[in-house]
Amino acid sequence: MDDDDDDDDDVDDDAAADDRTGSHAAAAAGPSSAAAAAAAAGAQGKQSSCKKRAAGVAFKDAASLLPGDLDEAIIKRTLQQLQPRNRMQKQALLQGYRAQFSHWRMLLRQHFSLLYYGFGSKQALLEQFAQEALTDGGVLACYGHQPGLNSKQVLQAVAGALTHRSCKGCSHSELLRMICAEPSCRKLYVVLHNIDGPGLRAQEEQLWLSRLSQAPAVHLLASIDHVNAALLWDNRTAAAFKWLWLDVTSYATYKAETSSTLPILTSCKQSAAKRGAATVLSSLVSSAREVFKLLAGQQLEDPEAPGVSFPALLRMVRERFITNSEHALKSVLTEFRDHELIKLRMGPDGAEVMYVPMEPDVLRNALTEMEEGAAA
Repeated sequence: MDDDDDDDDDVDDDAAADDRTGSHAAAAAGPSSAAAAAAAAGAQGKQSSCKKRAAGVAFKDAASLLPGDLDEAIIKRTLQQLQPRNRMQKQALLQGYRAQFSHWRMLLRQHFSLLYYGFGSKQALLEQFAQEALTDGGVLACYGHQPGLNSKQVLQAVAGALTHRSCKGCSHSELLRMICAEPSCRKLYVVLHNIDGPGLRAQEEQLWLSRLSQAPAVHLLASIDHVNAALLWDNRTAAAFKWLWLDVTSYATYKAETSSTLPILTSCKQSAAKRGAATVLSSLVSSAREVFKLLAGQQLEDPEAPGVSFPALLRMVRERFITNSEHALKSVLTEFRDHELIKLRMGPDGAEVMYVPMEPDVLRNALTEMEEGAAA
């Protein structure tokens, strides 16, 4: 065994010497040869890394890569202990933006819509701009980072501010008609923080907001933070907004914008659950997908309910002609449990009920992806 080890060491030493000799020769031959040698070495390194990766290194979700003893309390405590840095430079940035307030106001009066972008929260800056410079009309602030905000709520708020009457029950078209009927002298500055928020990203939502920006009495200024926010608009919609893009990088913390988001660990787990649900459901037969859709619909309809019992679910699937076999339904539910799409718990009456362990927004997205996958 020792002789074999010595032979292996000799081979490794010879190979290393050959590599060094080849490198020196390539360097002596000129830059092009050295570059070729470096490229060859890089290719060998990539092949080696690919072989190592193929040897069993698996990619995992972000939640599985976090330490097992990490919890939300540790994360929050660590974030609170972080000291703010570069205060003077940040203050200088804000002072420079404040000097542009009069120019921004002039652009709004020319009926352009202002779109603020850049790293850092822009909420405090826009509120300061509205308070100090937009004093010749009313100001309405809307917060798109809140998940429940949609275009209809924005239209209702604008119509209510201009007409001073309740607009509940009105359709999008009726609300827009009321807003456009107001003369231009009734100035209303609409400050829409995060127009790229989760409830406003649909194409139809942005279409209604673009029509709102064209109303004579409305002057729109909005902010974006998502890196792909520009993909929200095609050329026609962007032209309807009449956007002027303004870089207001502030490096301010996103404290307000992240107040309504899921905690870090929960968000990772929910994202992994959604991807897993979409993958599993796309591989199931149509009847199994219908059963999951039925369970999810019941949960979204009444989020406070503890869940659905097996007899109640069996009755619902029979009424909808999904399946008539109790054994077939149990087989589907067993597969759901194996993939952690559903879980069991005790109901208030002591009976066992089923529920989907996802937040409402994540569950809706999973259903949408499932339907899109089935259609494809």
